[in-house]
Parts: sequence; structure tokens; C-alpha cells
Amino acid sequence: MSSNNRMTPVSLKAAVVDENMRLVGEAAYGYSPFFPQPGWAEQDPELWWSNLILATNDVLQSAEIDPSSVSAIGVAYQMHGLVLLDEAGEVLRPALLWNDGRTGAECDEIRERVGKERLIQITGNDALTGFTAPKILWVRNHEPDLFAQVRHILLKPDALHSDEENRIRIEQLSQRIRGGGDFATLARSNSQDTLSAARGGDLGWVSPGELVPQFEEAMDALLPGEVSDPVKTEFGWHLIQVTDRRDYDSTEEFKRFLTTHRARRLLNSTHRIFEGAYYAKDGRKVPVLMYGLNRKSRPSCRP
Repeated sequence: MSSNNRMTPVSLKAAVVDENMRLVGEAAYGYSPFFPQPGWAEQDPELWWSNLILATNDVLQSAEIDPSSVSAIGVAYQMHGLVLLDEAGEVLRPALLWNDGRTGAECDEIRERVGKERLIQITGNDALTGFTAPKILWVRNHEPDLFAQVRHILLKPDALHSDEENRIRIEQLSQRIRGGGDFATLARSNSQDTLSAARGGDLGWVSPGELVPQFEEAMDALLPGEVSDPVKTEFGWHLIQVTDRRDYDSTEEFKRFLTTHRARRLLNSTHRIFEGAYYAKDGRKVPVLMYGLNRKSRPSCRP
């Protein structure tokens, strides 16, 4: 059996339906996963993008559809494909697919560090080889030079909302909090990030420089107990509340913590819609509500 043996090609498909759900056009472009070793499964994310362009152009032309007349877009996709990007948003390696089974040791590592019962309590699942977190650990353990370049970890897409819809939603949440709504309760009921939602939005202490400048500037202006107006960054809309302060010299601890926390923060940053965080700057403890994350425009970000 060749290590590069290929299976029957799969396809990226595009279809156009009218207002009565009648099919008026379709197109498909095939591609195959590849298998560097038995039990491994990878794919080039750039194929998803290039085939999406080809299939979309073909189906619009064959159906004689003006793109501006399209009123809605639906997307179906595979889950648990790990796509890693560098600082410039470029793909670093082929995606590890959902059916890749190389991460048995990493699943054991997660169970050992978290505890199997605690892991299931938090996530609702055991650590399985097809999931994304073990794949991230595998790259860290086996491709450390490449892992050091990772700045974005891409997960499954969410429902698409306009920036105006996101702004309205964050305004509504802000009004609920100012009207007496409980921060943690809202985080639990609105967060798409399972781990932080289970803790009422608590992500632990985060050191200066971990968050984007607009975010930090808004926090710097707050006194304990204050809630910010909606803040917009490249990741979406946010609400911030300073709740506590402490003086703590965490220089060495921060160095050890940075790599792990950055990976977790980047893992969450591509899919969370509304969540909480804590931020430590000059001794401040800040829970954060986030809604309406923006996506990068590169279609390879949307497997």
C-alpha cells in the first residue's frame, strides 16, 4: 500500500435554487485527500478556495444569474479540519481532516492533564482523534518550528450576520446588563465557546499585550464596576467590565503561560460569538462580553 494512496475524489459543489426551492443550476469540482501515512488524512485548504471560485462562477453563468440578485447563501461543510495560518494569514500546512487518526497520544495527554471525567463534564465529549484540540497538540509536539509560526487556528464557520446586526445585538446585551442583567448568566446563555460559557465567561487572568489595542484602550478607561459601551475591534463587538484589581509580579509565570494561553485564545477567536474573559493590566480583573466576530476574507479560512 503506497503512503500516498488516494481515495475516490470528493467534490466542492455549488447549486442555485429559486424562491420556490427549485434547482436552476449546479456545478462541482473534485479533489482528493491525501494520506502521507496509513491512518493520516490531509488536504490543501487552497483547493477548497480555488474550487469554490470555479464552481460559483460556473453555476452563476450556467444559470444566467446576476450575483447581485442572490438573496441568501447556505454553506455545508466538514467539521474538525485543522487549518493553521501564520501572521500574514497564509496557510502553514495541509489541513488535518476529521478522519485523521494520528493523535492517540495527544488524546491521552489531554485526559491525563484534565482528567477524563472533568473533560466530559466540561465539553460533553471524551478526547477523540478526529477532534481539533488533539490535532493542535500533535502539531505542537511533532512540528514545533511550524507551530511557533501559528497565529490563527481556524474552526468551523458560524451563521453569517452583518456588522449592523452584530452592533444591534451587542447594544441589546449592553442594555440588559445596565438594566441589572447578570454578566455571568448572559455569558452562559449566549456564548458559543463551551469552556468559557460553562464558567460564566471566565477565561482566567490575561496579561498586557494579549489583546488588540482598541480592546485594551477601552479597558484602560474603565474604573472597577464600570461597563464599557460596545467596543468594535477586528474580531467583532465587545462589552467590557472591570471588576477587580491586584498587584502581582507575574513576569516569569507569564512567559510560561503565554504559549499555552495564546493557543487557547486563538483557538477560540475564530468561532466564539459571545464570551467572557479576564484581563490583568495594572492589577485589573476584567470580564469581557464579545459578540459578532468578523472573519478574514480569505476563503481558505472557511473550509
